[in-house]
Amino acid sequence: MSTSVSCGSRGGTPSSRSAFDESIHQKCSAISVPADTFSQGDVLQGKYTVEQFLAWMRIRPERFELHGDRIVCTSGTKKEHREAVRTLDEEIQKRKRTGCHVDIADAIQATVGTSPYYFPDLIVVCGPQEYEDIDGIDVLKNPCVVIEVLSRTTRKSDESFKFESHLGLPSVKLVVLVDTDAMTATIHASGRDVHVEHRPTMRELAEHVAAVVVELDCVG
Repeated sequence: MSTSVSCGSRGGTPSSRSAFDESIHQKCSAISVPADTFSQGDVLQGKYTVEQFLAWMRIRPERFELHGDRIVCTSGTKKEHREAVRTLDEEIQKRKRTGCHVDIADAIQATVGTSPYYFPDLIVVCGPQEYEDIDGIDVLKNPCVVIEVLSRTTRKSDESFKFESHLGLPSVKLVVLVDTDAMTATIHASGRDVHVEHRPTMRELAEHVAAVVVELDCVG
């Protein structure tokens, strides 16, 4: 879905705004867009560089990623998606080891594609958390587990270049792709064969994923 947007209030003085900020505003000047307008999968009209993407992120409260030369929203998920993420978070929180942290929609370093970072649905990191500041965004460099809940608008990217990017991080030992329609979890664990687990309910699926997560030795 392509969404025609404006950039809202420019803020600052003309001399304090960069040329990249100005180019964003010039491209997106048609209408006023409040903070809750964007939904997951919405694509900003036009083509953008990394610098223009970073300028866009400075003026919007939502989460966006750069897919090739397109700016794509990852906020505004549907209720079923949010409930699945919440259930996974609850089950992993119950079982996580001491020193491990579970975070929802934390930015993590990208290793594939044009975006400097991605926003997976859930990450687990154990031990000290290593962050890099990328233009005001705290980007986690050492997640151990990355979990994506697939949706109609994000499935293609989640299963392709974002999946490859997650696996490309040296710290990542487990990537899980959860399909709430099929009620399956595709589990990609380092050094193990890929396998798909099916459960009748989201709660039972989350319990299984959590059990796999806590089996990992994420420290070190």
